[in-house]
Amino acid sequence: MNCQRLIFLVVVTLAIVCRAETNSFGIYLTAEPVEPRVLHGEGNWSRVRLSKTPVISGSDIISYNFAEHSMRLRAEALARIPQPSVHGTPFVVVVNEERIYLGAFTTILSSIGPLAVPRISVDQRVFVTNQPADMLVIGRGAGPDLRCDQRIKNVLAALQKLNEADSWSAPANGLQARITLVEEPKEFGTRWIVPYLELRNVRDLAHPLEVRCDRQHVQFELVDAAGNVVTNRSVTDRSGPVPDLGSIILPLNSSIHISMECRNWGVPKAAAMISTDSGAWVIHEAERGKVFLRASIVGDKVEGDRFKIWHGKIETPLVRVDWK
Repeated sequence: MNCQRLIFLVVVTLAIVCRAETNSFGIYLTAEPVEPRVLHGEGNWSRVRLSKTPVISGSDIISYNFAEHSMRLRAEALARIPQPSVHGTPFVVVVNEERIYLGAFTTILSSIGPLAVPRISVDQRVFVTNQPADMLVIGRGAGPDLRCDQRIKNVLAALQKLNEADSWSAPANGLQARITLVEEPKEFGTRWIVPYLELRNVRDLAHPLEVRCDRQHVQFELVDAAGNVVTNRSVTDRSGPVPDLGSIILPLNSSIHISMECRNWGVPKAAAMISTDSGAWVIHEAERGKVFLRASIVGDKVEGDRFKIWHGKIETPLVRVDWK
C-alpha cells in the first residue's frame, strides 16, 4: 500500500512539474491567418487567436543560450516545427499566459526580405553547416530587439534552461550581477542558505567602477516562477548590528563574490532559511524548488561624477531555492 502511494505521489509530482514547464513558457502558432503587413510592423496582433497547445513548450527545450537566442530542442518538438509559407508562418512567444512578442518561422529560400519581428529560419543549417541538428536560432527583427525581454529570461532561469553564462544579468552601464546560493551547516536545526551577490565590471573604461551595495541600493526578494513576490511573514524579529557593505570598487575586467548573509534575524524551526539585510525568509519543505531569489541593484547618477560611481538599475535572473 505504501509503495502504491509513493508511486502515486511521484507521478503527481512529475505531472505538476511538466505542466509548469508547459504553461510558463511557450511558442504558439496562430489559429487564424495574420496579414503579411503585421510581420512588417504594421497592424495589431494582440487579439489574434492562438493554437491551444504550444509548438515549443518549456519542457521541449534542452537548453537556451540567451546571448545568441539559440535553443536546443527535443526530437519530438523538432518534428512539430511547421514548413513556413512564402510570407512566413507567425508564432507568438508567451510567458505565464502573457504575450511577449510576435515572430515568424521562415525559410532562407523566401524572398520576402527583412521582417520587423524576430524570425526562426527552419532551414538555416543549409548555410550554417556547423549548427547542431537539434538547434533553432531566433534571429532579430528589423525593429527593437524583442528577444531580450527580462520576463523570458526569468522564466527560462526558473525552468533551469539557461546556459551558465546566462546566469548573469544583462549589462547595465558596464555592470553585471548574479546570485548564487550556498548551503551552510544548519542553524538550530534549520538549513542555512547563504546568498552571494556576484558583480563584474564589463565596461571598456580604465576607470574603476564604484558600486553602492548598502540596503538602500541592493534589495533581495523571494518570488515564484512568474516573478511575483512571495509574502513570507514567518520571520519578524531581528536585533543586533548589521554588516555595512558600503561601496565596492571594481577595477577593469574584475569581479567580486560578496556574502549578503545577515545573522541578526531570529531563526525559527523550519526546512530552510535565507536572511539578508533587506529581508529574511523561511522556506518550508513544500516550497522547495518552487520559490526563487532575485536581487535588484539601483543607483542614481551622482552630479559631477563622470565615470567612477555606477548608476542604473539591474535585476538578476531568478535562482531556484533548493538544497541537498
